[in-house]
Amino acid sequence: MGRDHEEDPPSLEELLSRELPGVVPLADRGRVRPPRRRRTRTPLRPPDTPRAAFEVERFGERVEGRERRVDPRLLDRLRSGTVDIGIHLDLHGRTLDEARSDVEAAVARALAGGSRCLLVVHGRGLRSGGGPVLKEALPGWLTAPPLAARVAAFTSAPPRLGGAGALLVLLR
Repeated sequence: MGRDHEEDPPSLEELLSRELPGVVPLADRGRVRPPRRRRTRTPLRPPDTPRAAFEVERFGERVEGRERRVDPRLLDRLRSGTVDIGIHLDLHGRTLDEARSDVEAAVARALAGGSRCLLVVHGRGLRSGGGPVLKEALPGWLTAPPLAARVAAFTSAPPRLGGAGALLVLLR
Protein backbone atom coordinates (compact mmCIF):
# COMPACT_ATOMS: atom_id res chain seq x y z
CA MET A 1 0.00 0.00 0.00
CA GLY A 2 1.19 3.47 -0.78
CA ARG A 3 1.67 6.39 1.42
CA ASP A 4 -1.03 8.93 1.44
CA HIS A 5 1.16 11.77 2.59
CA GLU A 6 4.86 12.26 1.82
CA GLU A 7 6.89 14.51 4.07
CA ASP A 8 8.92 17.31 2.52
CA PRO A 9 12.64 17.15 3.29
CA PRO A 10 13.76 19.61 5.99
CA SER A 11 14.94 23.01 4.83
CA LEU A 12 18.51 24.20 5.24
CA GLU A 13 17.46 26.50 8.08
CA GLU A 14 15.77 23.59 9.90
CA LEU A 15 18.84 21.38 9.51
CA LEU A 16 21.14 24.13 10.75
CA SER A 17 18.95 24.94 13.76
CA ARG A 18 18.85 21.25 14.65
CA GLU A 19 22.63 20.79 14.29
CA LEU A 20 23.65 24.19 15.67
CA PRO A 21 21.15 25.10 18.40
CA GLY A 22 21.29 28.73 19.48
CA VAL A 23 22.89 29.97 16.26
CA VAL A 24 20.88 32.69 14.63
CA PRO A 25 21.41 33.52 10.91
CA LEU A 26 22.50 37.00 9.99
CA ALA A 27 19.95 39.25 8.45
CA ASP A 28 19.91 39.06 4.68
CA ARG A 29 22.02 41.94 3.51
CA GLY A 30 22.00 40.97 -0.10
CA ARG A 31 25.03 39.84 -2.01
CA VAL A 32 27.93 42.26 -1.86
CA ARG A 33 30.45 42.01 -4.65
CA PRO A 34 34.02 43.09 -4.11
CA PRO A 35 35.13 45.97 -6.33
CA ARG A 36 36.74 44.97 -9.59
CA ARG A 37 40.48 45.19 -9.66
CA ARG A 38 41.97 47.27 -12.38
CA ARG A 39 44.99 45.91 -14.10
CA THR A 40 47.74 48.47 -14.08
CA ARG A 41 51.41 48.18 -14.79
CA THR A 42 53.52 49.48 -11.99
CA PRO A 43 57.25 49.14 -11.52
CA LEU A 44 58.33 46.49 -9.06
CA ARG A 45 60.41 49.05 -7.16
CA PRO A 46 61.22 52.72 -7.42
CA PRO A 47 64.34 53.32 -9.53
CA ASP A 48 66.46 54.55 -6.62
CA THR A 49 66.04 51.51 -4.39
CA PRO A 50 68.48 48.64 -4.31
CA ARG A 51 67.60 45.62 -6.41
CA ALA A 52 68.91 43.15 -3.90
CA ALA A 53 71.52 42.75 -1.26
CA PHE A 54 75.18 42.89 -2.10
CA GLU A 55 77.74 40.24 -1.33
CA VAL A 56 80.85 42.03 -0.07
CA GLU A 57 84.10 40.26 0.73
CA ARG A 58 87.36 41.57 2.13
CA PHE A 59 90.75 39.98 1.52
CA GLY A 60 93.32 41.83 3.60
CA GLU A 61 93.51 45.29 2.02
CA ARG A 62 91.39 44.28 -0.97
CA VAL A 63 87.60 44.43 -1.16
CA GLU A 64 85.02 43.38 -3.72
CA GLY A 65 81.28 43.22 -3.94
CA ARG A 66 78.51 42.41 -6.34
CA GLU A 67 74.78 42.53 -6.33
CA ARG A 68 73.68 38.90 -5.83
CA ARG A 69 72.01 38.59 -9.23
CA VAL A 70 75.06 39.85 -11.12
CA ASP A 71 76.96 37.17 -13.00
CA PRO A 72 80.23 36.42 -11.13
CA ARG A 73 82.06 36.45 -14.48
CA LEU A 74 81.45 40.20 -14.67
CA LEU A 75 83.28 40.58 -11.37
CA ASP A 76 86.14 38.47 -12.75
CA ARG A 77 86.39 40.78 -15.76
CA LEU A 78 86.28 43.85 -13.54
CA ARG A 79 88.95 42.38 -11.23
CA SER A 80 91.26 41.88 -14.21
CA GLY A 81 90.97 45.55 -15.15
CA THR A 82 90.04 44.75 -18.76
CA VAL A 83 86.99 47.02 -18.77
CA ASP A 84 86.84 50.46 -20.36
CA ILE A 85 87.08 53.05 -17.62
CA GLY A 86 84.94 56.06 -18.43
CA ILE A 87 85.63 58.27 -15.40
CA HIS A 88 88.60 58.59 -13.04
CA LEU A 89 87.86 60.13 -9.65
CA ASP A 90 90.60 60.96 -7.14
CA LEU A 91 89.33 61.43 -3.58
CA HIS A 92 92.67 62.28 -1.92
CA GLY A 93 92.30 65.19 0.49
CA ARG A 94 88.47 65.07 0.56
CA THR A 95 86.37 64.92 3.72
CA LEU A 96 83.83 62.11 4.03
CA ASP A 97 80.96 64.38 2.99
CA GLU A 98 82.87 65.82 0.04
CA ALA A 99 83.97 62.36 -1.07
CA ARG A 100 80.47 60.88 -0.90
CA SER A 101 79.05 63.80 -2.87
CA ASP A 102 81.83 63.46 -5.46
CA VAL A 103 81.21 59.71 -5.83
CA GLU A 104 77.46 60.23 -6.32
CA ALA A 105 78.13 62.96 -8.90
CA ALA A 106 80.70 60.80 -10.73
CA VAL A 107 78.27 57.88 -10.95
CA ALA A 108 75.55 60.17 -12.32
CA ARG A 109 78.03 61.70 -14.80
CA ALA A 110 79.20 58.25 -15.93
CA LEU A 111 75.67 57.01 -16.51
CA ALA A 112 74.67 60.20 -18.33
CA GLY A 113 77.72 59.83 -20.57
CA GLY A 114 77.11 56.16 -21.28
CA SER A 115 80.05 54.86 -19.22
CA ARG A 116 79.68 51.60 -17.32
CA CYS A 117 82.87 51.71 -15.29
CA LEU A 118 84.67 54.24 -13.15
CA LEU A 119 87.91 54.20 -11.22
CA VAL A 120 87.71 55.73 -7.75
CA VAL A 121 91.09 56.42 -6.16
CA HIS A 122 90.54 56.61 -2.40
CA GLY A 123 94.05 55.93 -1.12
CA ARG A 124 95.12 53.43 1.49
CA GLY A 125 95.05 55.81 4.43
CA LEU A 126 98.72 55.25 5.25
CA ARG A 127 99.40 58.96 5.81
CA SER A 128 96.05 59.73 7.38
CA GLY A 129 95.87 60.13 11.14
CA GLY A 130 92.46 58.43 11.19
CA GLY A 131 93.43 55.45 9.06
CA PRO A 132 91.80 54.46 5.77
CA VAL A 133 88.56 56.38 6.37
CA LEU A 134 87.52 56.82 2.71
CA LYS A 135 88.59 53.30 1.81
CA GLU A 136 86.40 51.86 4.57
CA ALA A 137 83.41 54.09 3.79
CA LEU A 138 83.27 53.62 0.02
CA PRO A 139 81.87 50.03 -0.09
CA GLY A 140 79.06 51.10 2.25
CA TRP A 141 78.15 54.02 -0.01
CA LEU A 142 78.09 51.78 -3.09
CA THR A 143 75.80 49.19 -1.47
CA ALA A 144 73.25 51.63 0.01
CA PRO A 145 70.72 53.96 -1.61
CA PRO A 146 70.92 55.89 -3.80
CA LEU A 147 74.03 54.29 -5.35
CA ALA A 148 73.06 50.63 -4.83
CA ALA A 149 70.42 50.89 -7.54
CA ARG A 150 73.08 52.01 -10.01
CA VAL A 151 76.02 49.79 -9.00
CA ALA A 152 76.36 46.21 -10.23
CA ALA A 153 79.77 45.33 -8.78
CA PHE A 154 83.04 46.76 -7.49
CA THR A 155 86.51 45.50 -6.71
CA SER A 156 89.89 46.76 -5.61
CA ALA A 157 91.80 47.79 -8.71
CA PRO A 158 94.68 45.75 -10.12
CA PRO A 159 98.13 47.10 -9.13
CA ARG A 160 98.62 49.02 -12.40
CA LEU A 161 95.44 51.04 -11.65
CA GLY A 162 96.05 51.75 -7.97
CA GLY A 163 95.71 48.36 -6.28
CA ALA A 164 94.23 48.44 -2.78
CA GLY A 165 94.11 52.25 -2.94
CA ALA A 166 91.45 52.33 -5.66
CA LEU A 167 88.15 50.71 -6.61
CA LEU A 168 86.81 49.81 -10.03
CA VAL A 169 83.05 50.29 -10.00
CA LEU A 170 80.82 48.62 -12.60
CA LEU A 171 77.50 50.37 -13.18
CA ARG A 172 74.24 48.89 -14.38
